Amino acid sequence: MKNLEKSTYEWFVEPHDSHTNKVIAERLATLNMLTDPACQELKDKKGNDHTVFIVPGYPFINSLNHSKSNLNLRFKVFGRKNKNNPIEEPIFESRKRINLKPKRKEGGKS
Repeated sequence: MKNLEKSTYEWFVEPHDSHTNKVIAERLATLNMLTDPACQELKDKKGNDHTVFIVPGYPFINSLNHSKSNLNLRFKVFGRKNKNNPIEEPIFESRKRINLKPKRKEGGKS
């Protein structure tokens, strides 16, 4: 019987400016998670290249999201299942918000 390779999900962050790049590198260095080289060039499903940091998991991304407005961070999140797959934006990153409130009719009662 074949040994099935355990699937793992990897998380990546693509900084959009030098300030965000510096903040992410400093946070990863504090956690001793800064790889050599610090950034990697990976392709998405469309074949586009992205320069990304490998990050330790979603809690790291969540902390970046919480600091986004205070520290003026600009970045995009990617993930992939297994090392051989291209990176992709997780669904929660690319969905548009939907207004669930019903529209009120103008000019009177409904």
